[in-house]
Amino acid sequence: MERELRTVAGCALAAVVCVALTCPAHTRAEEGKWPRTIDDELSDLALEVPGFGGAFYESDGTPAIWLVASSREPEARAALKRRFPGHFTQQQMRIYRADYGFDQLVNWKRAASRALLPGMWGVDADERSNRVRVLVEPGSKFGIAALEAFGIPGGAVVVEERPLPQEVSTLQDWHQYGLWGGLRISWYDNLNAQYACTLGVYVHSNAALNSFLTASHCSPTPGAPINVVYYQPSTSSQACSGKIGHLVADPPYASGGSCPANKVCRNSDAAIAASEVCGWAGQYFVALSIANTLYTNNGSITENSLWPRLALPGGVGAGHAPAGSTMYKVGATTGRTSGTLKDTCIDLGVANTNRYLWCQDSFACPAGVVCVAGGDSGSAVSDGLAGDPGSHLVGVLWGADASLTTAYYSFIDGVQQDLGVIW
Repeated sequence: MERELRTVAGCALAAVVCVALTCPAHTRAEEGKWPRTIDDELSDLALEVPGFGGAFYESDGTPAIWLVASSREPEARAALKRRFPGHFTQQQMRIYRADYGFDQLVNWKRAASRALLPGMWGVDADERSNRVRVLVEPGSKFGIAALEAFGIPGGAVVVEERPLPQEVSTLQDWHQYGLWGGLRISWYDNLNAQYACTLGVYVHSNAALNSFLTASHCSPTPGAPINVVYYQPSTSSQACSGKIGHLVADPPYASGGSCPANKVCRNSDAAIAASEVCGWAGQYFVALSIANTLYTNNGSITENSLWPRLALPGGVGAGHAPAGSTMYKVGATTGRTSGTLKDTCIDLGVANTNRYLWCQDSFACPAGVVCVAGGDSGSAVSDGLAGDPGSHLVGVLWGADASLTTAYYSFIDGVQQDLGVIW
């Protein structure tokens, strides 16, 4: 669950050396080279409360804490309340006996991520199990013993078979006047084939004052800010052939340093497009607002005719949410869906590419609910229902598992690390 936002050059290589020496996991943030992350919070908490091994919400909403020594419970409770305002306030908590401090797990995770041995596609310091969770493809014959050469004890590792997440490149009607997050957009690849994604949300950015977020792979060449034009919902739209913007910020993926061999790495699968009014009379953009569909988790893409959009009053970014919290997204294909925060800050590869993303999150929808599908890439992810006072923009969705019941997204800190500050 390490939220370490990395660059490929400079101190990244020194970071690998630090892992080999089992340096404290919080060192780089303290040096001022990285934004403050959830990993920093939990690693510092483990130093403040020795033997703290993680905290999360159970499926019934009850908070749970891992501790090597249960006598540290009062200290851990107080520290969690202070570091995660609004969370871990319940009187009832479940205490589990930890085998490892969370700072140990993060250091081992970093070593495993850098190695990325054959069969592995993702690795996480899992606060739900007090283990380093290694994700491998189904049928892989991966052996835990292979990690021991990197100083990672076999007992600290759990291996989970899970298909690689795949990109999901449809509110699909033409919006003549107002534009907001959740609407279908389209673009063309180098062979002039048309693809559909989702307009995440309108924002302001240094790349373009009036702009919108979408996924980096919603372009012919991810990581190359070439002249990509976006349409809403397609070029068959009436005014200006539906043109609403063009790509302006999508920094390159890079190799070396902390990036595994034969991979190219970044903190996010996100990009910024500059908005264009296209000459539509009365056309306007609504910043930090998302389409309001009639229902949640039933596939509805019908907008509420009275309130077609809802704001994210909390703005961009928020405190780090613990695993087990509820996340929301509105996508052009599956509409508004919500699910439980499952993976926090997992380093992972992407199916059918050589791209490797640091510190991604995922949320799992209720059993039987298809909560993400092709065309949902670019959707804004929020930590509350749009319209609620405390809801914030916390990420950009880019992928799904094979069953389309788990959505993967880039956390907002990583998005801003790659694209610059947005507001």
